[in-house]
Amino acid sequence: YEDAETAFTSALSAADDKMPENKLDLRLYLAAAQYRLAEYEKAVDTCTTLLEDTTSDGNEDAYYLRGASELHEGNTDDAKKDFDRAVALDPTDYDLYLNIYETYNQMNLSGVGGDYLQSALSIQGEELEDYYSRGRIYYYLESYDQAQSQLIVPVEQKYEPAMELIGRVYLAQGDYAHAKEVYMQMQAEFGESAGNYNGLALCAIAEEDYDGALSYIIQGLALDG
Repeated sequence: YEDAETAFTSALSAADDKMPENKLDLRLYLAAAQYRLAEYEKAVDTCTTLLEDTTSDGNEDAYYLRGASELHEGNTDDAKKDFDRAVALDPTDYDLYLNIYETYNQMNLSGVGGDYLQSALSIQGEELEDYYSRGRIYYYLESYDQAQSQLIVPVEQKYEPAMELIGRVYLAQGDYAHAKEVYMQMQAEFGESAGNYNGLALCAIAEEDYDGALSYIIQGLALDG
């Protein structure tokens, strides 16, 4: 991230006024690098410059990053204002609501973040990703029955992210037999993955089958990547 910050700063110094879109992208990437480096004050300044230099309506990422940085700086009121601006610009982006929730959760403010998850549940949509996203929200809210209900459709269609999530839902509910069944089915449908072996290991640990858990862990670690 240090190298990224240096590179984006150099690129900005080389960009001219004939490259407004490039400068916007560079500033957004720069702010993201600064955020990763916990340089929150710098990230706020970079996002502020970006937002002052454009009248575009597609700046929800900049408002989110500035809000997240402000939250880490302890500026909860300013953070909420920017988060609200972000969702106002893109009110149907599930990931945006989830990212805001995760940011609040990192600061031990999951109760405030939960309000954004509740708002996201009002998004309409019948695509597989919509059902999956609503399932994710209910999972974070620990409403596991509702999560399971939302995931029925994408799981029946063998939508891989939804299958992985319903495995986690079963784990949270203590239904280790169904969780193991899901992970085994995913292995058969999509091939070996570290995530599936991790899920199988968690099932085995919950059932105190430590030899089996160790076997799954070893197989997962042996995979490339």
